[in-house]
Amino acid sequence: MNKSIFLALNASTIPNSAVLTFALFLNKCMPYLVLGFCGLTFILGDKKVRVTLLAIILAAAVAASISWLFGYLIYIPRPFVHDLGHTLLAHTDSASFPSNHMMFMSIFATMFTLSKQRKSALLFIGLALVIGWSRIYLGVHYPSDIMGGAIIGTVVSIVTWKLLTLVMPLDD
Repeated sequence: MNKSIFLALNASTIPNSAVLTFALFLNKCMPYLVLGFCGLTFILGDKKVRVTLLAIILAAAVAASISWLFGYLIYIPRPFVHDLGHTLLAHTDSASFPSNHMMFMSIFATMFTLSKQRKSALLFIGLALVIGWSRIYLGVHYPSDIMGGAIIGTVVSIVTWKLLTLVMPLDD
């Protein structure tokens, strides 16, 4: 089923140029735009935003460690290693599971949701969905990698948020 969904969402032999450009933009430019958003929001935002961004950094560090462990202990090759589908984004043959792009976007979406910052939460939920799709479309992840990244990012965010609320008020 994982391979069937991958093939249904993966780009065709001759992809639509607008869709391909959008997918490549999401993968090559969006991480820098997110970093810029974080920097500007940290500088110009209120205390609630700054606390949320610091919680995101903490959750991202924990999640990155978990992701590394999965890649080290349970190596799953990327689709292009099996010559499956079409690969339209150059990528190293690193572990496919979980998708770090999806994991980090899920952390942003979950943390902004937990901190009741609705506009930012909706922005990152939307980004998570389209970036998750684009990773499959470009041939560098299976759907299970995307789901795994979303689950790890969400669970780590919730646990991090709960633990932080034990030592400091985050809901103010």
